[in-house]
Amino acid sequence: MLGQTKMDNLNGVGDEVTVIGAGIVGVCCALWLQRQGCSVTIIDRGEPGGGTSFGNTAMITPGQVVPYSIPGLIRDVPHWLFSKRNPLKLKTTYLPIIAPWLWTLIRAGRVENAIVVSRAMRSLHQRAFDLYGELSRGTAAEGFFEKCGHLHLSLEGTKRRSPQLSRLMQEAAGVEMEHLSFDEIRSMEPALAPIYKSGVLMPGNGRCKNPYRLVQILADEAVRLGARFVKADVTQINLREGRCESIALDGVDTPVQRLVVAAGIGSKALTMQLGMKIPLEAERGYHVTIKNPGVLPNRQIIVKDWGMGAGPIDGDLRVAGTVEFSGLKAKPDWKRADRLLLRAKELFPSVNAGEFSRWKGDRPSISDGLAVLGKPKRFENIYFAFGNGQHGMSAGPMMGKVLSEIVLGRKTSIDPSPFNPDRFS
Repeated sequence: MLGQTKMDNLNGVGDEVTVIGAGIVGVCCALWLQRQGCSVTIIDRGEPGGGTSFGNTAMITPGQVVPYSIPGLIRDVPHWLFSKRNPLKLKTTYLPIIAPWLWTLIRAGRVENAIVVSRAMRSLHQRAFDLYGELSRGTAAEGFFEKCGHLHLSLEGTKRRSPQLSRLMQEAAGVEMEHLSFDEIRSMEPALAPIYKSGVLMPGNGRCKNPYRLVQILADEAVRLGARFVKADVTQINLREGRCESIALDGVDTPVQRLVVAAGIGSKALTMQLGMKIPLEAERGYHVTIKNPGVLPNRQIIVKDWGMGAGPIDGDLRVAGTVEFSGLKAKPDWKRADRLLLRAKELFPSVNAGEFSRWKGDRPSISDGLAVLGKPKRFENIYFAFGNGQHGMSAGPMMGKVLSEIVLGRKTSIDPSPFNPDRFS
């Protein structure tokens, strides 16, 4: 497609970098690498932003510092599995396969580990708005971002897991939180049904106008700056003495100088080819997007009791969430999306749900709660950037920035050691 700009070699390895994956993380990697003087090729089997970047609720969460796995997780699992809201589904035939991953997830909930994960999450997320501002400057996405806060609702009065530890993490990270009364919530979001018992506003969080369009615009900007976008499937990574010499695109070998694996859940098959056992699992989620809903909240709403979030996407209402572990090859369970539509009607009684679309996506989740970011020691010219679970939109810009710094051997903007790809060896 478009040609590349020729540069001098970097550290004797080569200035040309091939990025596998055109989701938010891969595109951010490409843009930051270009800013560091690299020529970039982006490869994806689909269009930019067509994976999990397409289907999220556009949340940007600098204040997300509480890991999924903290003390008390195991006690909540039966409720999530068997409650009438059913926010969690675990396919029984998949249990023997995912059992080691689940065991690592539970072990990661120890206090000392959860605190390490929390600090690392903060480092990835806290500058998201600023970095998006840099990457989008001068593009059609420049006005896509709004720090409007997130409203967390409690509908059933469910006790929060490890409330003292969670609050300690938030205080240590300087996260703002405003506890709201029933009347304050009613005034802030009049379209909501009055079924909530309490709420918390996190004013430092916000959203982007449309996550799919954001990735497309940033990918277009990368191409405008000289990147190539190649629509193809990476079927093989060819190694020789610790170096990637080429990759097979739809079966055709193509030489590479440096390789970045940023393919979301697709990174699982690629890293297995490389002989690396990274506990990456598909955390399937669903969404329903209601066209012309007639009513919209003023910000993203999170209902933890139901395992879902809701918010505006370019004038439409998107309701997304739930967690399903059934494997990549499992057929979609569209009943889960249909339940989200029912929840939307409960939450917004006056919504016009006559026209809607459904979607499912496989979030790339790593069992210890942290993404993988950096260069495995065994390889000379291969780098990883994936595994953000539900936080790719928040982590993407810092992931890309740090990845570019690692590739060029420069001082990194944050400490990358918690995300070390070799931590599972």
